[in-house]
Amino acid sequence: MSEFRLVPFSEENTATVLSWRNSDRVRKNMLDDSIISEESHRAFIKNLIQDSSKKYYLVEINGMPVACIYFNGLDSKEVVWGCYIGASKPVPGLFVALFIISLRYVFLTNKADKLLSEVADYNLSPINLNRFAGVLKTGGSIKKTNSGRDVFYISYEVDKSSYNAVLNKCIGIVPSSIRNALENLKVELK
Repeated sequence: MSEFRLVPFSEENTATVLSWRNSDRVRKNMLDDSIISEESHRAFIKNLIQDSSKKYYLVEINGMPVACIYFNGLDSKEVVWGCYIGASKPVPGLFVALFIISLRYVFLTNKADKLLSEVADYNLSPINLNRFAGVLKTGGSIKKTNSGRDVFYISYEVDKSSYNAVLNKCIGIVPSSIRNALENLKVELK
């Protein structure tokens, strides 16, 4: 049986998370596009333990790490989510699956009213998915990255009233193997 598993950031998965997060492919899409040291990451993990408003997870499919997903503002009615794919070999439907996981995580377990995200205007996969799924574009702004680049970020929002329509569109386009794994989502608590 296929399954997705969300494993909290920890000492055990530091090397994997940092190798992905510090790759040029991931950093180019991040507002904080600096290289993160192991020491900084360990301090970040310690802070996460104390801060219940934030959750950061390593995502596994059938025990294989493939991505990271994170949620900020879990103590409010508006939760911001983001992700990055670490798998070097493409996993068909993975990004859509991460979006489905975020929708379910926020609206079914945290009782939030809105799921928010920001996407760099050159990151076409999430832009195209948001357009296809009918996710509301709420604006955008130019932000300066840590390296000094000016990047236009588009803001998106899914609210409770559009949750089911967006979710169903996304479920309709994922491969059956991913859909089956999504039915077996495990979230580790630490």
